[in-house]
Amino acid sequence: MSKPEVLPCPFCGAEPLERAIEPHTHGGVLKALGVPDHPGSHVIECGCGAGMIAEEKQAVRDMWNRRETYTYQEARIAELEKVLGDLLAIVSDSTGVVGYHLNGAVAEWGDFDVISAASAALAQQGKEGET
Repeated sequence: MSKPEVLPCPFCGAEPLERAIEPHTHGGVLKALGVPDHPGSHVIECGCGAGMIAEEKQAVRDMWNRRETYTYQEARIAELEKVLGDLLAIVSDSTGVVGYHLNGAVAEWGDFDVISAASAALAQQGKEGET
Protein backbone atom coordinates (compact mmCIF):
# COMPACT_ATOMS: atom_id res chain seq x y z
CA MET A 1 0.00 0.00 0.00
CA SER A 2 1.60 3.26 -1.04
CA LYS A 3 1.58 6.31 1.20
CA PRO A 4 -0.81 8.99 -0.12
CA GLU A 5 0.58 12.37 -1.20
CA VAL A 6 -1.51 14.12 1.47
CA LEU A 7 -2.49 12.18 4.59
CA PRO A 8 -5.91 12.50 6.23
CA CYS A 9 -6.34 15.16 8.88
CA PRO A 10 -4.42 14.21 12.04
CA PHE A 11 -7.23 15.61 14.20
CA CYS A 12 -10.46 14.33 12.64
CA GLY A 13 -9.35 11.87 9.94
CA ALA A 14 -11.11 13.68 7.07
CA GLU A 15 -9.55 14.21 3.66
CA PRO A 16 -8.10 17.74 3.55
CA LEU A 17 -8.45 20.27 0.76
CA GLU A 18 -5.27 21.28 -1.03
CA ARG A 19 -5.17 24.55 -2.97
CA ALA A 20 -2.87 27.24 -4.30
CA ILE A 21 -3.24 30.93 -3.50
CA GLU A 22 -2.10 33.09 -6.38
CA PRO A 23 0.19 36.08 -5.77
CA HIS A 24 -1.85 39.22 -5.15
CA THR A 25 -1.63 42.76 -3.87
CA HIS A 26 -3.67 44.17 -1.03
CA GLY A 27 -5.55 47.41 -1.08
CA GLY A 28 -7.87 49.40 1.11
CA VAL A 29 -7.82 48.63 4.83
CA LEU A 30 -5.29 45.79 4.51
CA LYS A 31 -2.85 48.06 2.70
CA ALA A 32 -3.45 50.84 5.24
CA LEU A 33 -2.71 48.37 8.05
CA GLY A 34 0.59 47.53 6.39
CA VAL A 35 -0.31 44.00 5.29
CA PRO A 36 2.30 43.11 2.67
CA ASP A 37 1.42 41.85 -0.79
CA HIS A 38 1.07 38.08 -0.96
CA PRO A 39 3.78 36.31 -3.02
CA GLY A 40 1.64 33.20 -3.53
CA SER A 41 1.42 30.06 -1.45
CA HIS A 42 0.03 26.56 -1.10
CA VAL A 43 -2.48 25.59 1.55
CA ILE A 44 -3.79 22.36 3.04
CA GLU A 45 -6.99 22.82 5.04
CA CYS A 46 -9.49 20.60 6.76
CA GLY A 47 -13.13 21.33 7.56
CA CYS A 48 -12.36 20.89 11.27
CA GLY A 49 -10.17 24.01 11.18
CA ALA A 50 -6.72 22.43 10.90
CA GLY A 51 -4.51 23.82 8.18
CA MET A 52 -1.02 24.73 7.04
CA ILE A 53 0.45 27.17 4.56
CA ALA A 54 3.83 27.34 2.82
CA GLU A 55 5.33 28.97 -0.25
CA GLU A 56 5.92 25.65 -2.04
CA LYS A 57 3.46 22.82 -2.64
CA GLN A 58 5.85 20.09 -1.53
CA ALA A 59 6.84 22.06 1.57
CA VAL A 60 3.25 22.28 2.81
CA ARG A 61 2.72 18.57 2.04
CA ASP A 62 5.85 17.67 3.99
CA MET A 63 4.71 19.77 6.97
CA TRP A 64 1.16 18.36 6.87
CA ASN A 65 2.34 14.76 6.58
CA ARG A 66 4.97 15.04 9.35
CA ARG A 67 3.44 13.17 12.26
CA GLU A 68 3.79 10.11 14.40
CA THR A 69 0.33 8.74 13.62
CA TYR A 70 1.24 7.43 10.17
CA THR A 71 4.09 5.36 11.61
CA TYR A 72 1.74 4.22 14.37
CA GLN A 73 -0.92 3.27 11.81
CA GLU A 74 1.56 1.22 9.79
CA ALA A 75 2.67 -0.60 12.97
CA ARG A 76 -0.95 -1.20 13.97
CA ILE A 77 -1.80 -2.59 10.53
CA ALA A 78 1.17 -4.97 10.74
CA GLU A 79 0.04 -6.09 14.20
CA LEU A 80 -3.53 -6.69 13.00
CA GLU A 81 -2.27 -8.57 9.92
CA LYS A 82 -0.31 -10.91 12.18
CA VAL A 83 -3.26 -11.53 14.50
CA LEU A 84 -5.59 -12.15 11.55
CA GLY A 85 -3.04 -14.50 9.98
CA ASP A 86 -2.72 -16.41 13.25
CA LEU A 87 -6.51 -16.66 13.53
CA LEU A 88 -6.82 -17.91 9.95
CA ALA A 89 -4.10 -20.51 10.69
CA ILE A 90 -6.28 -21.85 13.53
CA VAL A 91 -9.24 -21.93 11.15
CA SER A 92 -7.25 -23.87 8.54
CA ASP A 93 -6.27 -26.45 11.18
CA SER A 94 -9.90 -27.23 12.02
CA THR A 95 -13.18 -28.09 10.36
CA GLY A 96 -15.41 -25.54 12.01
CA VAL A 97 -16.93 -24.57 15.31
CA VAL A 98 -19.24 -26.63 17.51
CA GLY A 99 -22.14 -24.91 19.24
CA TYR A 100 -22.72 -22.11 16.77
CA HIS A 101 -26.00 -23.64 15.53
CA LEU A 102 -27.01 -24.52 19.11
CA ASN A 103 -27.87 -28.05 17.99
CA GLY A 104 -24.50 -29.72 18.44
CA ALA A 105 -23.71 -29.76 14.71
CA VAL A 106 -20.37 -28.44 13.47
CA ALA A 107 -20.69 -25.11 11.66
CA GLU A 108 -18.05 -25.48 8.96
CA TRP A 109 -15.78 -22.51 8.32
CA GLY A 110 -17.02 -22.36 4.73
CA ASP A 111 -20.44 -21.39 6.11
CA PHE A 112 -18.97 -18.10 7.38
CA ASP A 113 -18.52 -15.43 4.71
CA VAL A 114 -16.34 -13.48 7.12
CA ILE A 115 -13.64 -16.20 7.00
CA SER A 116 -13.26 -16.01 3.22
CA ALA A 117 -13.48 -12.20 3.36
CA ALA A 118 -10.71 -12.11 5.98
CA SER A 119 -8.54 -14.40 3.86
CA ALA A 120 -9.11 -12.26 0.78
CA ALA A 121 -8.39 -9.02 2.68
CA LEU A 122 -5.17 -10.41 4.11
CA ALA A 123 -4.06 -11.66 0.67
CA GLN A 124 -4.85 -8.26 -0.87
CA GLN A 125 -2.97 -6.41 1.87
CA GLY A 126 0.02 -8.66 1.23
CA LYS A 127 -0.05 -7.82 -2.48
CA GLU A 128 -0.27 -4.07 -1.76
CA GLY A 129 2.57 -4.33 0.73
CA GLU A 130 4.83 -5.77 -1.98
CA THR A 131 4.50 -2.66 -4.18
